[in-house]
Amino acid sequence: MRGGQNETRGLGAIIRQTVITEEQLIEYLSGRMSGPERERFEARLAEDPDALRQLVEQEKMDVALSMLLAKPGRTRVKQSIMTLIEGPAEVEVKSKIYERVEFETRRRGSATHDSSCGSIWDWVKSLPIQIQLAGLAVMAIAFFYLGRPNERKQIAKGDPTGNTNEFRPPIKLPAKQPRDPVEWPFASSSPWNTPIGSEAKFTEPVGIDLAAGIRIYDAHQVHPTVRASSASTIAPLQLYRANDPNPVASLRIAPSDIPTNTRNFALVADDGKTLYDITGGQLNGADITANQVVVADLTGSGMPDEYDAPTATGFSDYAGSLCAADFNGPIRRALGAVFHPSVLAANSDGSAHSWPASKTPSDYQARFGAFRQAGNLRIGTLLAIPPSVNVAEIGVESSGPAYELAKAFQNYGLYLKKPLAGSGNGPMLGMCGDMRGAILPPDFDQQLAIVAGHLKVVANNGPESVGGGGTPIRPLAPEFNP
Repeated sequence: MRGGQNETRGLGAIIRQTVITEEQLIEYLSGRMSGPERERFEARLAEDPDALRQLVEQEKMDVALSMLLAKPGRTRVKQSIMTLIEGPAEVEVKSKIYERVEFETRRRGSATHDSSCGSIWDWVKSLPIQIQLAGLAVMAIAFFYLGRPNERKQIAKGDPTGNTNEFRPPIKLPAKQPRDPVEWPFASSSPWNTPIGSEAKFTEPVGIDLAAGIRIYDAHQVHPTVRASSASTIAPLQLYRANDPNPVASLRIAPSDIPTNTRNFALVADDGKTLYDITGGQLNGADITANQVVVADLTGSGMPDEYDAPTATGFSDYAGSLCAADFNGPIRRALGAVFHPSVLAANSDGSAHSWPASKTPSDYQARFGAFRQAGNLRIGTLLAIPPSVNVAEIGVESSGPAYELAKAFQNYGLYLKKPLAGSGNGPMLGMCGDMRGAILPPDFDQQLAIVAGHLKVVANNGPESVGGGGTPIRPLAPEFNP
């Protein structure tokens, strides 16, 4: 069985990746990746020292398997393991494996690179994919049999075969953590969290040059978000609306954290879910004064009228923005974009918005000129990449920031939130994202242009028809409680 022990090494490392999606892992383990794609995938694995360190930890599993199979009276266990090595794993075992993959992907964080692990990784890459998959199956079935109730009863009574080893329960995964309303806001029923339906209808966008791509604006510069603290060592600041002597809120925020490069920002109370969406805000002594303050619930719908943001369209600058972790994916919510004013087309009643937007700026024509009389782009329009497009084959590879954005556009879409004046040169779409810590490839802008070129307009007429109805191609967002 020593060869079998060697074959199980390295699988723990594979399931502990933080930058690799479950879909990519499944494709890799099943042997469906092409040669060049597989080489790129393995290079990414090699850059994760935390995963490589797990190879050493697998020695413990090797010993456990050796003891398990060496004991008499384990014929059924041996037969099951050999069946898995010789053929494909059963559906229920695969399910257990990928549940573990999903948990470990969320749990593990990045670590400092350790070059001493390179030789171990070279050995792992030399193993055939069938051996790696068989080893993973062996681990799964071992955990399954170790936790069976009849095994516990047998040990409690005393194993008639003479096995007196103390029973060790299988590893139990902790309960799923609740999602953070700041990082992943709004209710699972919100349009911001509703996936596109299988019956969605797509039409070509009119009046916009998508080939110019999408500009990413640094959220920390144009619309930052600051969280309040519950620490008593921080003196509270009072938040006031202009010309109102009554404070809107008292928030423990260090004065140095109040943005000075922009007057439009968001403050989150220490409860983690109450949002103060601010325009024209600034620090004034020990107070924060603002032209407008809208109080919103980050666990609510996130849409007008419940959350009618202090913008000319009612759409929030905060909603639909990218957080830093989104660039590594996966993104499981709809995103939002600003757009060049020239693309907006009028409705028959003279307005230029559609559900879920609540209004058209009253001074739009004075500021930006007349609406287009022919076109299908309005405030509230949902753009998306049709499901028939394989985003891994459009020229942005099968991983990386541009790929993650493309998958989000395909699964949940991109809402047009508000016009943004500009020269008209360059991208006509823009998104807000926290760029602190984001690692983007040198050709990121070119990749985004490729992604944008596949966007279409989605038929979207009301709360019951997000994405055209039908069966969602992705599940709804989880609720906030675990």
